[in-house]
Amino acid sequence: MLGNPAEAVAEFDKVAEANRGHPNVLALQWRISEAVGNREDAWHAAFKLCELLPDCAAGWICQANSLRQIRGVQAAADLLLSVAQRFGAEPVVAYNLACYLAQLGEWEKSWSWLRDAFAADRESQLKVLALLDPDLKPLWDQIGDGVAVVQVEIRESSE
Repeated sequence: MLGNPAEAVAEFDKVAEANRGHPNVLALQWRISEAVGNREDAWHAAFKLCELLPDCAAGWICQANSLRQIRGVQAAADLLLSVAQRFGAEPVVAYNLACYLAQLGEWEKSWSWLRDAFAADRESQLKVLALLDPDLKPLWDQIGDGVAVVQVEIRESSE
């Protein structure tokens, strides 16, 4: 993961077959597969990770990211919407849903999920990310001076 995907693949190939079903190995396989553009393998690794750890939000986010590449934004949004209630306190799930829904033009839903993400994000890291995230640009364009809204919320939470 130091910028050399080919070397990462070669190292990963050394992992014993008996260990390939371990969640840490599956997470690594997802990252490597994404890095080399092997979307199908990435999705399969994330799918298996979700089967093993259904209460781990990271696996679902990985699976949705891969699914977005394979079947589109709607498929990714549908997947996360199907499990979102399980992860009510997880701001990254809400944030990803906001991004997907913004891409789909679902402005009110996107804004609602984004506000939920902001409310659950204690360090306000997602607010900063939201200012730069190209997936949210359609939402900012739609609501007008959206950047000012986020900046005001960041200042309010910093006080």
